[in-house]
Amino acid sequence: MTNRFARAAAALIALLPLPASAWGPVGHEAIGTASAEWLEKQGYTSAQKHVQALLRPGETLASISNWADHIKYGSPLPGDTESQAFLDDERNLVPTVEDGKARHFGFHYTDRPFQARAYEPGGIGARPDDIVGTLNECIVSLQNADKGGQRFSPRVALMLLTHFVGDLHQPLHVGCGYIVPGEGGDWRFAYPSAANGAICDEGGNKIAFKLDGRKTRLHRYWDEHAVLTAAHGRSSAIFGKALALYEPHPAWKAHGPLNTWPRVWASDTLAASREMYAPVRLVSASGEGAAREWTIAFDGGNMAYSRLSGRLADRQLGKAAYRLAELLNAIWPTPGKTPKQ
Repeated sequence: MTNRFARAAAALIALLPLPASAWGPVGHEAIGTASAEWLEKQGYTSAQKHVQALLRPGETLASISNWADHIKYGSPLPGDTESQAFLDDERNLVPTVEDGKARHFGFHYTDRPFQARAYEPGGIGARPDDIVGTLNECIVSLQNADKGGQRFSPRVALMLLTHFVGDLHQPLHVGCGYIVPGEGGDWRFAYPSAANGAICDEGGNKIAFKLDGRKTRLHRYWDEHAVLTAAHGRSSAIFGKALALYEPHPAWKAHGPLNTWPRVWASDTLAASREMYAPVRLVSASGEGAAREWTIAFDGGNMAYSRLSGRLADRQLGKAAYRLAELLNAIWPTPGKTPKQ
């Protein structure tokens, strides 16, 4: 793929309507705000200084938190040479996922079956450059920034890392449903195998229901409705400050080698994926082949699912913010506050 073709494709895509992104702008900005609060509260001064050195005047973790989504659909601002370099890098462009989109679209997620108990690098739905693999590339790029020749520039690595820690805690960016035909022509979720030929629901993008009379895909519901339910009408800044007041559960804190943290967090998010899929029931199917999609309903109805999604989104957003701060401190440790490895 030539650079000229890449720029032309980016310009064309920029004219298309933006699809939903994990947690949506409100969720990612709230995570960025809360994480900055955690850095301050925990006294992670080294991480604060390194982050500030990579940010441009007026920028914050909140303001850069959605860069990874915006870069998918348009050209960078004039003079933004690092973003342009990201778009020109063949390693970010050559499609490796089934939808034929540029490779960096696939950096945002993995497709583990929600029934799986852990993220496994070689497991079903995992890829070397999925969200877990790409997060590790970001970590290495930041840890070795002074050595040169890293996968991402330090600034791009920080922008990607800030976004992807958020994505990693969105249940549909880690776990998804695989669907097989059941007896009597109905459909059911099943752990995929060569024998059952299960079809991936693409992180909830292939299953939909009616919300206030309008068709809504489950993935978009979690990007938008679940976050707004959790925010209770608060702005991303106010919501983020509230997230930073949560008492972190001991299980939120990571241990062991730094390159294992994304995998451990992905396994943790799979538990949230199982929780959010538990009330989902497949009702009917329409279309054939790649165009096939399913209609779903929820045990207890839409209102019950709305309450569940709000609670779960609130927890996952708070967890992501805390862990982002812990990760930044692990990359640039403050003396006396070095995390256990």
